[in-house]
Amino acid sequence: MSAPAPRRVEERAVRLDYGQFCICGNPSPDADYMPLLEQATNGSSIAAYDNGGIVISPI
Repeated sequence: MSAPAPRRVEERAVRLDYGQFCICGNPSPDADYMPLLEQATNGSSIAAYDNGGIVISPI
């Protein structure tokens, strides 16, 4: 089984806020992103869920 192709590709420049950014495909107003941030901080600097992810930058 091959990986699905992206439906849409966009190139963006983002400004880092305290060395992190979040990409959300379908954000929920009730979502608690702190566990995801903790997972990225304690792991490989990247944490993802069904609709997005958080990236911690060393810069």
